[in-house]
Order: sequence, then C-alpha cells, then structure tokens
Amino acid sequence: MWYATIVGFDPVSYLEQIDIPIFWILGDPNLDQLGPVEKSIATLETFKQGGKSYEIMQFEGEGHNVKESKYELPLYNWLKGINNYRPLSLKSIDPFNIHRSFNKIYQGDKDLLKLTKNKLY
Repeated sequence: MWYATIVGFDPVSYLEQIDIPIFWILGDPNLDQLGPVEKSIATLETFKQGGKSYEIMQFEGEGHNVKESKYELPLYNWLKGINNYRPLSLKSIDPFNIHRSFNKIYQGDKDLLKLTKNKLY
C-alpha cells in the first residue's frame, strides 16, 4: 500500500528548514487513521514556541481528509493576515489547486516549494 512508504517518516528535520508561515489542518484524533494527530500537534506547538509562524486548526468530527468547507474560511482569513502576502487576487485562488500544490510540496517537490514561496511572499 502507498502509505507503507511513509510509515516511520519523521518530518522534523524538514520542518526545521522551512521558514514560511504554514496553516496546518488536522482532523479528529479518534477518526484520523493515517496521521498521529496528537503527536503532530505537540510537535507543531514546539515549533511555534521556537518562533515558527504556524496556525494549527483541528476539526473535531473530521478524519484525515478534512472537508474543504470546514477550513475554507479560516484559511482565507489567515492568508489575508499574513504580512507581505500579495496575491494577484484572492478571488482567483482555487482551493483545489492550493490543495494539490501543498500535496506536491509534502511529497518533496522542492521546485514547487520555491515557486509557492515566491508567489506568496
């Protein structure tokens, strides 16, 4: 199965290298069968205390695939509040493409990470 390739993966060394604001979306620890929600939150809180600009949103009643309708407005408001965030038009943002982009970043696409960083900041 595909997720066998990420079992035991520890993202900490990668997160230490990323110096951009990140909006973290997590589901209910009782429903998310793929990610360790409580451990993730504890790790992210440690990074926040160390100065990382992280917004952590946890959605009760949601599993690993949190519905866009749950995080759409909080994400939009968070994006508006980021210093130096200069989108061409917030109306032109397609949530599906943002989701696809961040999935590619998570999978290690460094060129896309640079492109996203340059577009957002």
